Amino acid sequence: MAPLTTSYDAGVNAKAVKITWVAPYANSETIIDYEIQIRTVVATVFSLETVTCNGAVAPIKTQLYCFIPLTTLRIGPFSLIRKALVVAKARARNQFGIGEYSELNVSGALVQTEPDNMTIITLDILVSSNT
Repeated sequence: MAPLTTSYDAGVNAKAVKITWVAPYANSETIIDYEIQIRTVVATVFSLETVTCNGAVAPIKTQLYCFIPLTTLRIGPFSLIRKALVVAKARARNQFGIGEYSELNVSGALVQTEPDNMTIITLDILVSSNT
């Protein structure tokens, strides 16, 4: 399976990482599902995110991509820190069994954090000037 990609989406899911993969050769059989795993803060440990990136459900299974909120990546089990590369791998399953994992992506989306709320600015007319 070819390496997958991670990127940001500028559309409705701008606060999420888009994970995209390519369907492997399935030996003329229908792919039953995909298993998509994300690397955790422990570099050798990967974990499933089955809420927003469940490769067994449509439309994720057919569109070959999913969105994982940045807030999800920053908490357990992933616990990724700001500027960490989102590394993922995927594999497919059909009636013949489970295929090999894709290669890990070596570039792509980095974990970001939303800016804090700005403090409320007050204007005191009595002590303000044009400068």
